[in-house]
Formats: sequence, C-alpha cells, structure tokens
Amino acid sequence: MLFFGAMEAGTLHCPSCGAVISSDSTQCEYCSAQLQTVACASCFGLLFVGSKFCPHCGAAVAAVESGPVAPHPCPRCPGNQLQLVTVGGVQLEECLHCGGLWVGTDVFNKICADRQMQESAEHMQLPPAIPQEHKLMYLKCPQCASLMNRYNFANRSGVVIDKCAPHGIWLDRDDLRRIIEFIRSGGLAAAREVEIEQLHRERAQLEADHEEACASLYSNADPYVSGQILSGIASIGLSLLR
Repeated sequence: MLFFGAMEAGTLHCPSCGAVISSDSTQCEYCSAQLQTVACASCFGLLFVGSKFCPHCGAAVAAVESGPVAPHPCPRCPGNQLQLVTVGGVQLEECLHCGGLWVGTDVFNKICADRQMQESAEHMQLPPAIPQEHKLMYLKCPQCASLMNRYNFANRSGVVIDKCAPHGIWLDRDDLRRIIEFIRSGGLAAAREVEIEQLHRERAQLEADHEEACASLYSNADPYVSGQILSGIASIGLSLLR
C-alpha cells in the first residue's frame, strides 16, 4: 500500500453496515466485514476499502476491487495462482504472495497515459513484503510459458520489467508505483525527446551517406553509366527518407 505521509488512527464508518469503527481495525465488530484502509487520492486521509466517498473531503473513491483467482500461475512464485484485481475499470492479475502484477500490454499503456488510472493503481492494497533473492533470471510468461524479455522501462527509468510481446508485462512488487512516479516526474516525456533526437541524427547520417555514395559513384564511373546509377540511387534514397 502506498501512503503519502504520516496518518494518525481515527474513527471511520464501516462501508458494509455504517457502524463507527477505529481506522486501525481489520474487522468490523458489528457485521464482521474484513476491513482495509487506504489513502484518499485527494486529501490523503484514511478511509476503508469499499467506501464510495472519502469521509474527510467527500471525493469519490477510485475503484480497486478484488476478484476470483485468475487461471494463470505467478511467474515469480512457483505454485501460486494470480488473482484478478479491477483497478480503475480495468483488470490486472496480482500474486497475493509476492505482490507482483501481470498486466496486458494495452492496459499497461492506458495506465501510463491516464492520470486517474495511475491514482487508482497507486492505492492498491499490496500483500506484506516477503524476503526474496534478487538475482538476474528470465521469467516465463504466465499465458504461453515462453521466456520473457527484460528491459528498462523507457530505457532510462531504472525499472526493469519483463515483457511477452503477444501477451503482456510482468511487474514485480512496487514496480508500478515506481513507473508512475517516473512518468509524473517528466521522465517519460524526456525519454521521448531523446528518441526523437536520435531519429533526427540517424536521418541526417543516412542523408550524408547517400550523398557520399552518389558522389563516389559519379566520380569513378563512366559519365553515362554513373548518371544512370546516380538517378536510380537518388530515387531509392528519396523514397526511404520520406
């Protein structure tokens, strides 16, 4: 769970029966509902999961709902199944053991582009952290069991994620929060600017190589033949540069 500062325990209303309950309670003493607290995305006050509105500022609470067990195994924890979780209207698959997330590529792209979905994802209830041996290893895709590729998100974020191109992306515990922080700090926009600059440099180099090749052919070949070759290369080169 991501918290945005120190929050003192107070009294809240149970989202199931409305009874007044301490915010540090894990179960309602009146209706026995299981209780978990999260931080309001607007005022950062505590509220119970399942509440529709923040009791402090009245803001609507973004939906974060758990679902049934998904039919896919956790790539990080052998023998553990993933559980469906609905975040901001889209489904992810979460491992309740290690806190990792399996996210479809389209859904991942939506989270990266939508601030409201980012806020929902930030307030997911993660399971307690468990000790894990952090070593370089290639994980299997939960859907096709093929080894996934590892790459640094945006080439400069420092968050290494695992991707199966046809099926989705595996995020270890807390990776999604770190990616969202990177995006909000302007890191993704900066990375795109670097990519555009690189494309401009490659285009300029291609044009320079084209001109050099044309000049070399023209100076070393028969004038008529070099003219025909030059014309053909120019046509091909210009079509590639468009």
